[in-house]
Amino acid sequence: MKVISYSLISRFMDRWNIIPHCPFNIYEVHLTNNVRFEPNLPMIYGSYFESKVLGTTANKMAVIDLPRKELTAKQKRENIIRLAEGKEPIKGEKRIDHIRIDQQVETAFQVAKKYGMTIVEGHNTQVRIFKRIPNSDWILRGTLDLFPTPISLNVEHPVTGKKTNIALIDLKLTGDLDRMISTKTIWNVGATINFTQLFVYAYLLQDVDFELNDRINPGNNLREIITPFIQTLAENYLILLYYWVFEYKNPALRNTLKETMFTPLAKKEIEELIRKAIVELSAMEESGYPTMPSYVVCKDCPISDCTVRETIERV
Repeated sequence: MKVISYSLISRFMDRWNIIPHCPFNIYEVHLTNNVRFEPNLPMIYGSYFESKVLGTTANKMAVIDLPRKELTAKQKRENIIRLAEGKEPIKGEKRIDHIRIDQQVETAFQVAKKYGMTIVEGHNTQVRIFKRIPNSDWILRGTLDLFPTPISLNVEHPVTGKKTNIALIDLKLTGDLDRMISTKTIWNVGATINFTQLFVYAYLLQDVDFELNDRINPGNNLREIITPFIQTLAENYLILLYYWVFEYKNPALRNTLKETMFTPLAKKEIEELIRKAIVELSAMEESGYPTMPSYVVCKDCPISDCTVRETIERV
């Protein structure tokens, strides 16, 4: 079984364009997991935030704490005694980012209550779903942060005509909503936001193959949460899609919901994106996943023993 996901696609495609990448890296790190990619601190922050709000991360793991300030010599000595006595050791003080992220966790639950969202760990959080790609031997995989959940609006939605709707929500953590991130996204500027990830998730929700999901992921609860009513909404493009973004570097500690909706045109674009991605992956396989070194792709590559790593940036 060959599995593709938006996360994998984003390693070598940006929207509809192929971006610099190394097939050997794709194979070792993202297809076979022979080499483990060590997350950087912002990634760890994001996983911690997801764990606190949703219960787990997309890989069903939970990050329960963040790096803390170093203990004093006195605290270290006290911990030796506490451990010998079977007591919990003293933890270092939280850093400012840690404190702010914890504050945003509380804000998330307050905002969820305001909008009438339902967050039930293990029920409608980190929902894994698989879809067979027509005319291929590939399977598309996605993990939905929060779905389905009701969301209550102050006024009737312009497309659905209802105040209370069903939503799919993807949780994000960023430093500052007004600052550009590596993907050239500024979360407070809607025109810069790439909604492709949400469109892939919406595509997964159409024409769900429950038997396929039972075979690949036994014990799932898709039949329970994707009811005939939810299926009808998905088929008719009536599920609201949101990035729910929180900041932690800016002391204002804002959050924002950015909404979009799946459309027949977006579906055609996602099908074409997947087709292009499969063609590219097949070409990598046929060529034996060669190394294609460049500073851009090598600087963050975790394959430390690669003999052709490009370490010089030429400007």
